[in-house]
Parts: sequence; C-alpha cells; structure tokens
Amino acid sequence: MYEIERKFLVTEQVSKIVKNARAILHIEQRYLKGHSGEWSIRIRQTIRDNKPVYYQTMKRSIATASCIELETEITPEFYEKMAMQCGPALRKTRYEILVGEHIWEVDVFKDINLVMAEIELESVKEKFEMPAWAGKEVTTKKRYANKNLAKRLKKAV
Repeated sequence: MYEIERKFLVTEQVSKIVKNARAILHIEQRYLKGHSGEWSIRIRQTIRDNKPVYYQTMKRSIATASCIELETEITPEFYEKMAMQCGPALRKTRYEILVGEHIWEVDVFKDINLVMAEIELESVKEKFEMPAWAGKEVTTKKRYANKNLAKRLKKAV
C-alpha cells in the first residue's frame, strides 16, 4: 500500500484536544533489531475497545512524506516470538480526531515526552484543514520517525 502522511508537533494540552476523539487506541510497537536495510520491520499490538489485534509491518520510504507499507495481521503467539528479536517497545495512546474531512491521529508517547499528530492523505497535493493545535511540521525530520523514537528507549530490564 502506498502511504502519504504528514506529521506535526502538538502545541496545546492534549486534554483539550482529545475531548471529541472518535476512537482511542493503545499501541505497542517494536522494531526488529540489527536490521538496517531500506525497509523497516516492526510488529505492533493495537488495542481498540479492549480487543487486541497484532500486525507485522514492512515500511520503506520512497519520497518526502511517502512510503510503501506492507501490513499483515499476525497471531499473538507470533508477536511474542518476534518481540524477543526486537528492541524495546514504543508505547503510545492514539486519539483519532475528525477535523474537516480528515481523521487526524494524535499520539501521546508513554516513555518519551512527546505529543505528535499525523494525517494521512490520498496525494501530496491534497488540501486539508489545519487544526489550531497542529504546530511545527516535522514530516521530514528523521528524529521524529517512530523507528528512531524507539531507538531512544532504554533497553528493557
């Protein structure tokens, strides 16, 4: 699947923004250790309405704000086996918020002092409504990529 997303730092208190969230998800994702190719490989547990779903995802950047993403649902057992080959878990709470015609995802990271919002678009030229709480764009800043945020985490004891 071809994915176009833009990321922004959040400038307001999260409690003000998420009052009207359409959905709340709890996400734990891990990246395969020792892999340094063009593709990032991750596993993810997503809990929505107390129901966990597990995925393995391969992602490769192809242009600014654009990537190829291949995602497959996996079993909890496979997730646990893969977790042993991955780095520490990046944990976040995701709030889905409707702004205009688009759903914005506001991620509150658990172990990193960071709140970031992203929007997925159909094309790089697609127009969208910018909410007042979306601040500086960090789409092209590699340090804000989830795989790089995960590298900041301390190894689990």
